[in-house]
Amino acid sequence: MSRLAWLDTAKGIGIIAVVAGHVFSNRQVADLIYLWHMPLFFFLSGYLFSPRPSLAFAVKKAKHLLVPYLAFLLVLSLPQLLAGDLNHVRKMIFGGRLLTGTFGTFWFIPVLFLTQQLANYLFPRLSINAQAALVAACIAVAALIPPGLSVPWALDVMLFTLPVFWLGTRCKGHDPSNGVVSAVGVIGLVFCATGLLPPLDLKAGQYGLPILTLTFSVTAVYLVCQVSRIQSPLSRPLQALGGASMTIMFLHQAVFRGIRDGLHWTNNETLLFGIALTVPFALHQLLARTALTRQLFLGEARIQGSG
Repeated sequence: MSRLAWLDTAKGIGIIAVVAGHVFSNRQVADLIYLWHMPLFFFLSGYLFSPRPSLAFAVKKAKHLLVPYLAFLLVLSLPQLLAGDLNHVRKMIFGGRLLTGTFGTFWFIPVLFLTQQLANYLFPRLSINAQAALVAACIAVAALIPPGLSVPWALDVMLFTLPVFWLGTRCKGHDPSNGVVSAVGVIGLVFCATGLLPPLDLKAGQYGLPILTLTFSVTAVYLVCQVSRIQSPLSRPLQALGGASMTIMFLHQAVFRGIRDGLHWTNNETLLFGIALTVPFALHQLLARTALTRQLFLGEARIQGSG
């Protein structure tokens, strides 16, 4: 499938928001970001989704997502593993909400992988009405369960991500250009900024108000996608960051926490934000130089755009 430039721009905006949401301590800014930054990646995954035979699809996505997940998890866990920290090994196996600090964003990859697999298995077998009923059921169950359940890999988050993914599939092939949808996204951001909308935090299992939060989240994502279609001098840098988004997702917490908490070099959040973006981006370029590191850490057999 040919990649559309605005998709990488949107991913670039998304990964900047992910880093900002972790580095900056302003809770109001974080709530604004959390409304859309992780849902964005599930929506875009749905937008790009094409059903495949189950085994082939699972193998392809495992190479692209789970292999880098395990590679980065093992490398970043070397200090604990060498120290014989069995409690950390338990956290590595259970994943999800037990992975905190340096590993705080690692919940995302297994949830994305299994959301894709479930969609690939169910959606081709269900009518549109049945798909909509499944999504409605997910929303209803998400509203009933308590937040922060002790579930391996935080798989209960799929109750929110599957509807977002499905809405992405329904937009497939259509450029984001509906001003009314984007306007609803703006309203959602305003409600979030003024405290009228409960915060959305997928990892914590806080899904906000049933239907309303999902609506505002997805329309805010749509707004970001619409902004991403605007050509500007920032488009190319954002696309570059979007191409490295998974590496930045894995490494940014280790970088800024290591500098702030480990080395105690600086507490300046703006400086830490810049470092947390640029260092993982530079490491991504290094990892892209050899076939082995591309396969292990980037989930691809060749550099994007080559051959």
